[in-house]
Amino acid sequence: MPTNRTSDAAARGKGRPRAFDRGLALHRALEVFWQQGYAPASVASLCKAMKINPPSLYATFGNKATLFLEALRHYEQTYWEAPAQRFLAAPATPPPDPHRAAWCVWRRPSYPPGSEA
Repeated sequence: MPTNRTSDAAARGKGRPRAFDRGLALHRALEVFWQQGYAPASVASLCKAMKINPPSLYATFGNKATLFLEALRHYEQTYWEAPAQRFLAAPATPPPDPHRAAWCVWRRPSYPPGSEA
């Protein structure tokens, strides 16, 4: 019985399956970009920090610029998305009544707490 090898290969994709955690690799790349900046961060230093080889970096991310943009998205999703969602979901509180604030200040004693007036 003949098998259709081309469709099997197309369904699997090229090469071996990825052997590293993409999120962890992005986090490590983000640390390199944070410490060194975009231009000084070399592909070699990124690969070393991400614990992958250059062909894996290029196969997964395309190039250094794309890796940088994906690392920024990872940062945004990890550190900004949840607080932003909480902020947007929180009910708006009206500003305090300025007359009430003035009354509280006026009623406050001028002597230090705990001392006799």
